Amino acid sequence: MSFKNYILQPPVELIKEIGGLKNWKAMSDLKNLFFEIKEGKKFGIKLTNKNTNEYWISSTNNIQQREMTLKNILTKRDEWNGPWRDIFSNIEDDKILDDIEFQLIPDINLIDSKELFYQNFSTSIDLDKIKVSFMLLVWGYVLFRAQQSNYGYDKNIKTNKTELSKIRALVEDFFKPKKEERSLKLMNLVEEIDLLISP
Repeated sequence: MSFKNYILQPPVELIKEIGGLKNWKAMSDLKNLFFEIKEGKKFGIKLTNKNTNEYWISSTNNIQQREMTLKNILTKRDEWNGPWRDIFSNIEDDKILDDIEFQLIPDINLIDSKELFYQNFSTSIDLDKIKVSFMLLVWGYVLFRAQQSNYGYDKNIKTNKTELSKIRALVEDFFKPKKEERSLKLMNLVEEIDLLISP
């Protein structure tokens, strides 16, 4: 099983056997960091660029007020954060509100991991906290792979110390963005890890 599949379609029955609770706490921590979910926030709004299908998600308790605020900020490009610049900058000023779809998320805590790993996030948020949570997922995956090998699911799976060092180097490099990078996408790192460890 690839790291990407492990994250997007977790094998629940096997993960429970290797301490998966820490893994999914790490996933929850990532969601809270990415979407800046504050304690008590219940709803979300997903803004999607209709031309590219890239999106950004915001948490809120007052959907109507948050939507009005977001629409107001969208008309002021100089107030955009890194992900907004990356996701919406190809839209002309006079079409900005027409070419962005606003979609209600009825429970922000039920956002699936696909939303998390495919969303651009700002390099201005606490990247060290995200890195720690991401590494917990990586180590959970390494344990899962080792368990698969031990149980005979796939005898070809081996994660050696050299691979682990290379994975750590990939992660460290990813979370030290270049100056021109205003946003990052975790799925890019997930796919790099899969390329590195694929047999």
